[in-house]
Amino acid sequence: MFLIDCLLKDKGLVISVLPSSTFYTNSGNGYKHLLKKNYEIYAILENNGSSFSVDSGFKEIMLIAKKTQKINNYKTFFGK
Repeated sequence: MFLIDCLLKDKGLVISVLPSSTFYTNSGNGYKHLLKKNYEIYAILENNGSSFSVDSGFKEIMLIAKKTQKINNYKTFFGK
């Protein structure tokens, strides 16, 4: 995500497939801080199957967010 953050312009859209553990383990704290500080999260999607990636063997989520420095009141969609 650090490289994406460096390359993505302000108001750029990122769609990323991540391990679901990113959001509930200590190792994901830096990632969560970066998202909270620099992004508006539009949606967090979960697949009913085990993962989005074929034969990955672990649970994944899809994140859709826009890079922004501006704090707005926005809604995040959580879906399955």
